Amino acid sequence: MKKLGLRSIAVAVVVIIFCFNVSFAHPLLSDDASTVAPEKFDFEISYDQLKADQSPSISYSEITLIQGINKRTDIYILLPYTISPTPVTAIGTARLGMKFGLAKDLFAVTIDNELGSKVYFLNTVLSIRGKKASMHLNLGYNSFCTPGISDTTNYSVALELPKKNNSYMAEIIGLDGEPAKFWVLGLLHNFGSHFSGSLAYGKSFKDSSDRISAATHFYF
Repeated sequence: MKKLGLRSIAVAVVVIIFCFNVSFAHPLLSDDASTVAPEKFDFEISYDQLKADQSPSISYSEITLIQGINKRTDIYILLPYTISPTPVTAIGTARLGMKFGLAKDLFAVTIDNELGSKVYFLNTVLSIRGKKASMHLNLGYNSFCTPGISDTTNYSVALELPKKNNSYMAEIIGLDGEPAKFWVLGLLHNFGSHFSGSLAYGKSFKDSSDRISAATHFYF
Protein backbone atom coordinates (compact mmCIF):
# COMPACT_ATOMS: atom_id res chain seq x y z
CA MET A 1 0.00 0.00 0.00
CA LYS A 2 1.38 3.42 -0.95
CA LYS A 3 1.98 5.69 2.03
CA LEU A 4 0.36 9.11 2.04
CA GLY A 5 2.54 12.20 2.26
CA LEU A 6 2.62 14.29 5.42
CA ARG A 7 0.31 17.09 4.36
CA SER A 8 -2.07 14.72 2.54
CA ILE A 9 -2.66 12.92 5.83
CA ALA A 10 -2.75 16.00 8.02
CA VAL A 11 -4.91 18.13 5.73
CA ALA A 12 -7.41 15.34 5.13
CA VAL A 13 -7.90 14.68 8.83
CA VAL A 14 -8.06 18.35 9.77
CA VAL A 15 -10.71 18.85 7.09
CA ILE A 16 -12.72 15.96 8.50
CA ILE A 17 -12.37 16.98 12.14
CA PHE A 18 -11.68 20.68 12.58
CA CYS A 19 -11.68 22.57 9.34
CA PHE A 20 -10.08 25.78 10.47
CA ASN A 21 -6.39 25.78 9.71
CA VAL A 22 -4.75 24.97 13.00
CA SER A 23 -1.98 27.41 13.60
CA PHE A 24 -0.94 30.02 16.13
CA ALA A 25 -4.46 30.35 17.55
CA HIS A 26 -3.92 27.73 20.28
CA PRO A 27 -5.66 26.79 22.46
CA LEU A 28 -8.63 27.57 20.20
CA LEU A 29 -8.96 27.01 16.47
CA SER A 30 -10.44 30.49 16.05
CA ASP A 31 -8.28 33.59 15.81
CA ASP A 32 -8.72 37.06 17.32
CA ALA A 33 -8.37 40.41 15.56
CA SER A 34 -5.23 41.60 17.36
CA THR A 35 -1.78 41.58 15.75
CA VAL A 36 1.72 41.31 17.19
CA ALA A 37 3.26 44.69 18.07
CA PRO A 38 5.85 46.16 15.66
CA GLU A 39 9.30 44.53 15.92
CA LYS A 40 7.98 42.06 18.52
CA PHE A 41 7.84 38.27 18.14
CA ASP A 42 5.55 35.45 19.22
CA PHE A 43 7.02 31.94 19.12
CA GLU A 44 4.81 28.89 19.61
CA ILE A 45 5.45 25.14 19.82
CA SER A 46 2.27 23.07 19.74
CA TYR A 47 1.17 19.44 19.85
CA ASP A 48 -2.13 18.15 18.47
CA GLN A 49 -3.69 14.71 18.46
CA LEU A 50 -6.61 14.36 16.05
CA LYS A 51 -8.96 11.43 15.63
CA ALA A 52 -11.71 11.21 13.05
CA ASP A 53 -14.62 8.87 13.72
CA GLN A 54 -13.69 5.26 12.85
CA SER A 55 -10.18 6.34 11.72
CA PRO A 56 -6.69 6.07 13.26
CA SER A 57 -5.46 9.06 15.24
CA ILE A 58 -2.85 11.48 13.93
CA SER A 59 -0.33 13.26 16.15
CA TYR A 60 1.72 16.20 14.96
CA SER A 61 3.59 19.24 16.17
CA GLU A 62 3.88 22.74 14.74
CA ILE A 63 6.45 25.49 15.23
CA THR A 64 5.21 29.00 14.49
CA LEU A 65 7.06 32.32 14.49
CA ILE A 66 5.12 35.59 14.18
CA GLN A 67 6.70 39.03 13.75
CA GLY A 68 4.92 42.36 14.01
CA ILE A 69 5.54 44.51 10.91
CA ASN A 70 3.62 47.62 11.92
CA LYS A 71 0.74 48.54 14.23
CA ARG A 72 -1.79 46.62 12.12
CA THR A 73 0.15 43.92 10.28
CA ASP A 74 2.12 40.84 11.23
CA ILE A 75 3.69 38.02 9.26
CA TYR A 76 4.18 34.40 10.29
CA ILE A 77 5.80 31.18 9.16
CA LEU A 78 4.64 27.77 10.36
CA LEU A 79 6.47 24.44 10.08
CA PRO A 80 4.56 21.17 10.78
CA TYR A 81 6.08 17.88 11.93
CA THR A 82 4.14 14.60 11.86
CA ILE A 83 4.70 12.27 14.82
CA SER A 84 2.30 9.42 13.98
CA PRO A 85 1.42 7.53 11.89
CA THR A 86 4.93 7.33 10.46
CA PRO A 87 4.96 9.46 7.30
CA VAL A 88 7.23 9.30 4.27
CA THR A 89 8.69 12.64 5.35
CA ALA A 90 8.10 13.82 8.92
CA ILE A 91 8.80 17.50 8.27
CA GLY A 92 5.94 19.01 6.33
CA THR A 93 5.58 21.94 3.98
CA ALA A 94 5.98 25.34 5.60
CA ARG A 95 3.14 27.85 5.52
CA LEU A 96 3.55 31.59 5.18
CA GLY A 97 0.83 34.04 6.12
CA MET A 98 0.05 37.69 6.79
CA LYS A 99 -2.56 39.21 9.06
CA PHE A 100 -3.98 42.65 8.36
CA GLY A 101 -5.77 44.54 11.12
CA LEU A 102 -8.20 46.60 9.06
CA ALA A 103 -9.71 48.03 12.25
CA LYS A 104 -7.24 47.73 15.13
CA ASP A 105 -8.14 44.89 17.52
CA LEU A 106 -11.64 44.82 16.00
CA PHE A 107 -11.51 43.40 12.46
CA ALA A 108 -8.71 41.52 10.70
CA VAL A 109 -8.06 39.44 7.59
CA THR A 110 -5.49 36.63 7.35
CA ILE A 111 -4.11 35.22 4.08
CA ASP A 112 -2.12 31.98 4.29
CA ASN A 113 -0.36 29.80 1.69
CA GLU A 114 1.29 26.40 1.88
CA LEU A 115 4.60 27.16 0.17
CA GLY A 116 5.07 25.56 -3.24
CA SER A 117 1.43 24.52 -3.51
CA LYS A 118 -1.97 25.90 -4.44
CA VAL A 119 -3.33 25.47 -0.91
CA TYR A 120 -4.66 28.81 0.32
CA PHE A 121 -6.48 29.94 3.45
CA LEU A 122 -8.44 33.16 3.87
CA ASN A 123 -9.90 34.04 7.26
CA THR A 124 -11.79 37.09 8.52
CA VAL A 125 -12.06 37.89 12.23
CA LEU A 126 -14.35 40.20 14.18
CA SER A 127 -13.46 40.63 17.87
CA ILE A 128 -15.93 42.18 20.30
CA ARG A 129 -14.21 43.06 23.57
CA GLY A 130 -15.88 43.81 26.88
CA LYS A 131 -14.58 44.55 30.37
CA LYS A 132 -14.93 40.94 31.55
CA ALA A 133 -15.06 38.86 28.36
CA SER A 134 -14.35 38.91 24.64
CA MET A 135 -16.07 37.27 21.68
CA HIS A 136 -14.34 36.36 18.41
CA LEU A 137 -16.29 35.61 15.22
CA ASN A 138 -14.40 33.85 12.41
CA LEU A 139 -15.41 33.24 8.79
CA GLY A 140 -12.89 31.37 6.65
CA TYR A 141 -12.47 29.83 3.22
CA ASN A 142 -9.98 27.03 2.55
CA SER A 143 -8.93 26.29 -1.04
CA PHE A 144 -7.01 22.99 -1.23
CA CYS A 145 -6.81 22.44 -5.01
CA THR A 146 -6.25 18.77 -4.15
CA PRO A 147 -8.10 15.81 -5.73
CA GLY A 148 -10.45 14.24 -3.20
CA ILE A 149 -10.42 17.23 -0.85
CA SER A 150 -13.16 19.79 -1.42
CA ASP A 151 -12.78 23.48 -0.68
CA THR A 152 -14.49 24.42 2.58
CA THR A 153 -16.18 27.38 4.19
CA ASN A 154 -16.04 27.42 7.96
CA TYR A 155 -17.06 29.69 10.78
CA SER A 156 -16.85 29.87 14.54
CA VAL A 157 -17.93 31.75 17.62
CA ALA A 158 -15.37 31.86 20.45
CA LEU A 159 -15.70 33.24 23.98
CA GLU A 160 -12.67 34.30 26.04
CA LEU A 161 -12.89 34.97 29.78
CA PRO A 162 -9.69 36.29 31.43
CA LYS A 163 -9.22 35.73 35.18
CA LYS A 164 -5.91 36.93 36.68
CA ASN A 165 -3.21 34.80 35.02
CA ASN A 166 -5.67 32.48 33.26
CA SER A 167 -7.86 32.81 30.20
CA TYR A 168 -10.77 30.37 29.94
CA MET A 169 -11.99 29.80 26.40
CA ALA A 170 -14.78 28.02 24.54
CA GLU A 171 -15.85 27.89 20.92
CA ILE A 172 -18.36 26.33 18.55
CA ILE A 173 -17.31 25.61 14.97
CA GLY A 174 -19.49 25.18 11.89
CA LEU A 175 -18.65 23.83 8.46
CA ASP A 176 -20.32 24.28 5.05
CA GLY A 177 -23.83 25.06 6.25
CA GLU A 178 -23.71 23.05 9.50
CA PRO A 179 -23.89 25.75 12.21
CA ALA A 180 -22.68 23.60 15.11
CA LYS A 181 -20.35 20.77 14.13
CA PHE A 182 -17.65 20.85 16.86
CA TRP A 183 -17.01 22.36 20.28
CA VAL A 184 -13.69 23.20 21.95
CA LEU A 185 -12.77 24.13 25.53
CA GLY A 186 -9.38 25.67 26.29
CA LEU A 187 -7.24 27.17 29.04
CA LEU A 188 -4.26 29.50 28.68
CA HIS A 189 -2.07 30.27 31.72
CA ASN A 190 0.41 33.17 31.77
CA PHE A 191 3.58 32.35 33.68
CA GLY A 192 4.82 35.91 33.19
CA SER A 193 5.01 38.56 30.50
CA HIS A 194 7.17 36.40 28.22
CA PHE A 195 5.80 32.86 28.55
CA SER A 196 2.45 31.06 28.65
CA GLY A 197 1.08 27.54 28.21
CA SER A 198 -2.24 26.28 26.90
CA LEU A 199 -4.38 23.13 26.81
CA ALA A 200 -7.54 22.36 24.86
CA TYR A 201 -9.99 19.55 24.15
CA GLY A 202 -12.55 19.48 21.37
CA LYS A 203 -15.19 17.03 20.17
CA SER A 204 -17.73 16.57 17.42
CA PHE A 205 -21.39 17.04 18.30
CA LYS A 206 -22.31 14.07 16.10
CA ASP A 207 -19.69 11.33 16.49
CA SER A 208 -16.53 10.33 18.36
CA SER A 209 -14.13 12.62 16.45
CA ASP A 210 -12.01 14.63 18.88
CA ARG A 211 -8.88 16.75 19.30
CA ILE A 212 -6.42 17.21 22.16
CA SER A 213 -3.84 19.99 22.01
CA ALA A 214 -1.13 21.61 24.11
CA ALA A 215 1.16 24.54 23.35
CA THR A 216 3.85 26.75 24.81
CA HIS A 217 4.04 30.41 23.82
CA PHE A 218 7.04 32.74 24.07
CA TYR A 219 6.80 36.53 23.64
CA PHE A 220 9.86 38.69 23.04
